[in-house]
Amino acid sequence: MLKVGEIDIVQQSLNNEFQIERLTRIIELLMLKTSIHIDKDELTRIDNDALKTLQQRYPNSGIKITSKEVKNAADK
Repeated sequence: MLKVGEIDIVQQSLNNEFQIERLTRIIELLMLKTSIHIDKDELTRIDNDALKTLQQRYPNSGIKITSKEVKNAADK
């Protein structure tokens, strides 16, 4: 078990993975049922907004989007 303060890092990571997978499937289903399409510019805006939110939440972490993360997002 790996803890930081009272937070079990491993359990939190697994919970986050589950929530991401769950939300991804919900979004895909909604897109299929409603014929919503998100274009590349909208995805770029979403990526940038998400990055800014994390950078504000964790200002000393040096969070950046890598080219690997961008490629992985584009493949989905």
